Amino acid sequence: MKTKQGKLFVISGPSGVGKTTICKELCASFSNLKWSVSCTTRQKRNQEVEGQDYYFLSKEKFLERIQQDGFIEYALVHGNYYGTPKKEIEESLQKGNNCLLEIDVQGGRKVKSDSAYTSVLIFIAPPAMNTLLERLHGRHSDTEETIQKRIQNAQKEMKDADFYDYIVVNENLQECIEKVKKIVSDQMM
Repeated sequence: MKTKQGKLFVISGPSGVGKTTICKELCASFSNLKWSVSCTTRQKRNQEVEGQDYYFLSKEKFLERIQQDGFIEYALVHGNYYGTPKKEIEESLQKGNNCLLEIDVQGGRKVKSDSAYTSVLIFIAPPAMNTLLERLHGRHSDTEETIQKRIQNAQKEMKDADFYDYIVVNENLQECIEKVKKIVSDQMM
């Protein structure tokens, strides 16, 4: 009997909206949901772990992988490259696992347009831009210049959210997590 191929669950939204926390909760709740570790050229933050949070690559290595068709999707975001490794995802899907991708809207658009994958796209939106600004300042991990760039990008991302299957506003983190868990649960059936 052939194993049922898994689905891609895409979580996108502006920086600081709670995507990582939501993804951690999803993986803790669903044993057959595997979180894809993305590759990036950005600098590693103090608390991040190589191979767990991201695979940190040089720009040269990242561009080499692009040439080798090594990504399902990739994009240049905030001046750094981010990409989803193709081989690991395809192997996991073929085993019947569902995969969770925390990616930007450019990547979400690419995944949705690629008919090789069954995907469910969920956009996490902030209740208001000033709330997002407070959250970004509260992380204490970015310069003011970077925060302003992230806010500008957030405004663009909000305009592109319409092509997502679901938009969930994160006004209350626990309520948002429960809504996203319900979507994932319903779509796994």
